[in-house]
Amino acid sequence: MSLIIGLIAPKLAGKDTVAEYLAQKYDFVSFAAGHMLKDILLLIGQEVSRENETKLAVSLRQAFGEEVLNSAILARFKNNQTPRGLINGIRKPQEFAEAKHNGVRTVFISATDENRYARYQIRGEKKDDGLLNFADFLKQDLESPTEKDIQNIGTQAEFILENNGGLEELHANIDVLMTKLLKEQ
Repeated sequence: MSLIIGLIAPKLAGKDTVAEYLAQKYDFVSFAAGHMLKDILLLIGQEVSRENETKLAVSLRQAFGEEVLNSAILARFKNNQTPRGLINGIRKPQEFAEAKHNGVRTVFISATDENRYARYQIRGEKKDDGLLNFADFLKQDLESPTEKDIQNIGTQAEFILENNGGLEELHANIDVLMTKLLKEQ
């Protein structure tokens, strides 16, 4: 029986850090809608920015349904018979419902707004990283179509991982979670 985990988190709460650790220590195969969006933007010669990723995600969801991105990830797991899969970024209620319907174990990664903003200031992954002030950064969480549902979805997750300490503490929290999940499998 395969184990698929779906990560839910506001931007810069640590989804990629958790995904990397799960891949390295527990042999998870990780797919993120954001990586698919980035690939599409590069293929069509567009700049990789949060704004362009949001536009593309909204367009795909409007054309093919709110759950289209995570449906593609779930299909990839099933087609490859992946024993341990990771959906790196459930963002919409329909994606959450589909994940739960397919037996995905859901984990909300929580971090304070201050910690997330500090990460935003130094990340530099997207062209528009670090340009917003703190108030606008928080406003984006409430207004962006790809961000606004995350906190609500997070309250429905099976598990919560706090990511306000150091990397060692986060890894220890992940190990506790994995011990529980692997026992249940």
